[in-house]
Amino acid sequence: MNDWLREMDIQRNELQHYQKVLSDEEFAEIILSNVLQTHREVVRQFFKHYDPVIQRLAPSSAQVMNALRAESELMP
Repeated sequence: MNDWLREMDIQRNELQHYQKVLSDEEFAEIILSNVLQTHREVVRQFFKHYDPVIQRLAPSSAQVMNALRAESELMP
């Protein structure tokens, strides 16, 4: 998971060189959408942030990445 997250971060930085800047919220959504099948608990943890009825700040990419790393360490 660490390698994949690092690669995602590298790709985000490369996009900036082409004047395509992803906001932190967009990047967090991209990460979550890519781990929907493999890390459902993490996705559920952040799903409430995207509920229009519950008004909460969207998670940062750092929050999402840290949650994925923590879950990966717990997985056998």
